Amino acid sequence: MTKRFITVHKLIDLPLHNLNRDESGQPKNTIYGGVTRGRLSSQSMKHAARLAFLETQAGNEQSLRARDWEHLLNEIMTEIVANDPQLDVSAETIAQLADIGQNVAVRGLYSSKPSKPSKPKKATSDTDEVTPTGDEAKDAVMLLSMEEINALATGLLKESQKDSSFMESVRAAEETYLKTLFTKLVEQDPDHPLDATSTMLDIAAFGRMFAAQSNIQTHAAIAVSHAVGTHQMKTTLDFFTAVDELNNSGSAHMGYQSLTSGMYYQTFTIDVNQLVRSWRGAFVEGKLTPKAEGQLRTLTRALIQKLPGGKNNSTNSHVLPCFVLAEQQATPVAYSFSDPVQPGENGGYAEGSLQHLASEWSSAHAIDGIIFGNAITTPTPAAAFEGADTGDTDKILDFIVASVNAVAEVSQ
Repeated sequence: MTKRFITVHKLIDLPLHNLNRDESGQPKNTIYGGVTRGRLSSQSMKHAARLAFLETQAGNEQSLRARDWEHLLNEIMTEIVANDPQLDVSAETIAQLADIGQNVAVRGLYSSKPSKPSKPKKATSDTDEVTPTGDEAKDAVMLLSMEEINALATGLLKESQKDSSFMESVRAAEETYLKTLFTKLVEQDPDHPLDATSTMLDIAAFGRMFAAQSNIQTHAAIAVSHAVGTHQMKTTLDFFTAVDELNNSGSAHMGYQSLTSGMYYQTFTIDVNQLVRSWRGAFVEGKLTPKAEGQLRTLTRALIQKLPGGKNNSTNSHVLPCFVLAEQQATPVAYSFSDPVQPGENGGYAEGSLQHLASEWSSAHAIDGIIFGNAITTPTPAAAFEGADTGDTDKILDFIVASVNAVAEVSQ
């Protein structure tokens, strides 16, 4: 049985924090196993990992999530024209082309009709995004690579040079224009016609949907769970003041903030077959290229280690996971913490959470051991995860890369 999935499980012992808050400013939570648990949203965890990954990339190997692309398109086209003496395009025409790029080509990926920008809605936290629905979809925040944005800008300029009536005709036939221009920016696999690819790993990993152009959406190759507390959640109400130092008049402002702490369990799963399909140019003869391997290591390390940034300046609560398990699976499997972990004899949830995870792991192997392959953990008592290798983060990344190559070699 092919183990096409690699699932990474981690336990994170967070000190006092409010890394991911809801619309009222409270630490996010959920009801699980009949009790309230702390929660860090999947979106906030992906966002933190993606930003850490992009910090290591440069030039065209960047992606951007944005709502209004007109200014950037204008800048790119202005630079193209300035560096190409054969292009005679006025600043006014560039501005009109950028407007077309925004209102027709880009926003048209979510709606077949161009629309005027509307005031963006506030996200529910500093790390989450608004997910638009219905009529709001045409003003959606969208993820594009710089390669695609540059190609779009170049395509707009070339079309305008070929046809003097381009700007009028494209507004009249926007849907046809989308299919003839923007679809060229993504390469499709004839065996998987709905899998549009990207050269950017973060796009291939987390996917993107274009509501009006489902034929060029990119399916996500990495599923990321919410980080959920292994035990009942408790919050602390922190009273604070801001002192007026100029007038020496005592407190100039008073307020409250909610904080929490605890042990969190989170997973992410790499679907290697989907990664091969979604990540264009990353595999040659069934193996990751050296460049792609480096990028996969960087993103995977970020998914293991990075956390959302809410109120981190006032809590400094970023820690490394206290335990990591990576394993090959034939079908994605996470482990249950439905029974809340109780504090240990001397307090703390680390020992109890690790024992619970080891028990769930053993039970799953006893139920259907054939779906599990090799595994590796950070150092832990040998009896806890019998048969698993142990090592540090670099060794875990070696394991993930080798597992990806082994499956890719068979699937390509």
